[in-house]
Amino acid sequence: MGFKRWDVVKIPFPAEAGTVDYRPALVIVAGDIQRLHGLVWVLMITSAGNKGWPGDVEITDTIAAGLGVPSVVRSAKVMTVEAKTAELLGALVGDFAPEPAMFWARREAMSTLCRLVAPMIPHVAEEVNAKLNPGAKLVAEKAWPEADAALLVRDEVTIGVQVNGKLRGTITVPAGAAADLALPVARDAVQAALAGLTVVKEIFVPDRIVNFVAKA
Repeated sequence: MGFKRWDVVKIPFPAEAGTVDYRPALVIVAGDIQRLHGLVWVLMITSAGNKGWPGDVEITDTIAAGLGVPSVVRSAKVMTVEAKTAELLGALVGDFAPEPAMFWARREAMSTLCRLVAPMIPHVAEEVNAKLNPGAKLVAEKAWPEADAALLVRDEVTIGVQVNGKLRGTITVPAGAAADLALPVARDAVQAALAGLTVVKEIFVPDRIVNFVAKA
């Protein structure tokens, strides 16, 4: 399907042990990029309960956005994804789009993406850059973006939940979460697999895995 700016979509993120975790994201560029190359540019959406970052923008209408929990757009996390892997959840409505912070986030994201995709699709990058910055120098003349190590730190992780060594589910928790936080969430995730069993041991490896050893 054809996406448009401010659509909220669900896209695949790599997770532990080669699995895939689906998370929400905000479409900021589609149009010709999707039509010609099958790509869309998105910003990450994360739970408002996670540690905040500079540039986070609150989503005020989570129902229209198709989100189940209070969330924010994380403008510092930008990515290019294949449109065919995205699933529409909803859209941002009301007074969100005109927010100055969102305009800044979109402009910053698009400017960075222009430089990142220029080696692969230079004509598209130059066209977008010309619309963003009329009269500015070519993308090819700009410096390569520098990574900010602080922005590369994961604030949440997806870990596997096993019952007697067999994977029965996954959970997403804050990075570095302690056992007292992760274990109750893990139990809820595998309630069906634990039905009729007694847990005799809980094995927890932070940011990696939970394993419940159980017997009848």
